[in-house]
Amino acid sequence: MVRSFEFDLHQVGPEVLGGPVFHPYEDAREALRFYREFTTDAPDELACYALMVRVPPEAPFPEAYQGEPSVAFAVCYAGPTDEAAAALEPLREFGDPILDAVQPMPYAALQQSFGDSSPEGYRW
Repeated sequence: MVRSFEFDLHQVGPEVLGGPVFHPYEDAREALRFYREFTTDAPDELACYALMVRVPPEAPFPEAYQGEPSVAFAVCYAGPTDEAAAALEPLREFGDPILDAVQPMPYAALQQSFGDSSPEGYRW
């Protein structure tokens, strides 16, 4: 039984480079292989998650992909902003994405961006 733990807090933001990059489901095999390689050498300041999700049925997503399965990379670069673009360059140049919505934003906005799609009680 764990009775206590210690952790260190790190300053983040107020602005980070983050957001999702969606790829067609047909590219899942190559995308997940890329993800494995990309995250192996990623700096500590970069969080990147691969998700299998349906493309939201709304703009700015292309109508032809709305509601279709996809592979999405959700990223957050929480380091110095002058290093963010270089760290994310391989990710943003990979394949032919449906949508690249990575942009500078307040950390709190990125943190809240997945809240509506989280199952009740999960507190993502």
